[in-house]
Amino acid sequence: RELDAVDNQLYIIIGAMAAKELFPERSFEELVFHDQQLRGKPALVLPHPSPLNVRWMKEHPQFEADRLLHIRKLIHRALQL
Repeated sequence: RELDAVDNQLYIIIGAMAAKELFPERSFEELVFHDQQLRGKPALVLPHPSPLNVRWMKEHPQFEADRLLHIRKLIHRALQL
């Protein structure tokens, strides 16, 4: 698989389709609002930045208000290594 060739600090999974492929038993909201692990490393699931997701963002304002700050911290931490 392609993931075998990757040596990264964390995974960023974008969109419900990608999330469903990697975590088929979990709901998209559960994946977005909680830290995940993939191959022993942090995995962040984000909503796709498409204009079609405006409704999802409006229905989940806590993503931008709370979760996004945590996600930014994890990304900054990984980039400093």
